[in-house]
Amino acid sequence: MIRKAVPGDIDIIVELGIESMEVNAQYPELLVSESRIRELMRELVSGSSHFVWVDEIGGRVVGVVCGMVHDIMFYERKQLSVVMLYCREPGGGGFLVRKMMKWFRSRPALKACVFSVENGLDDKIGEFLIKMGLQRKLPTYIGVK
Repeated sequence: MIRKAVPGDIDIIVELGIESMEVNAQYPELLVSESRIRELMRELVSGSSHFVWVDEIGGRVVGVVCGMVHDIMFYERKQLSVVMLYCREPGGGGFLVRKMMKWFRSRPALKACVFSVENGLDDKIGEFLIKMGLQRKLPTYIGVK
């Protein structure tokens, strides 16, 4: 079942966030901070302008998508930046992204949706995002020390 996250989901969302960082392990130089994830999830789940939905199977949360709404520098209106998509069970991620895109399109105050995909993840994710109406734009360059 896909549903909006509630404050009682924060612990499992934090767990999923940490797990997603361990699975992807793109930046071994960076330390995952449980307290920072928890702080951000409290803000996103309790804030009315952000998007946090979970995939629940048999009463257990097994997936999450989180989007933060914020101002776009230099432009009018706001942007939805996806900060996490992770699912333990196959299939739920697609439903979560569909729900998020429907929500994004229904909000006149939102002008842009930015969804960054880590290197090495399945190309099917990018193909799916294009089917959802997103375009591949703006390469990202990251320096980690």
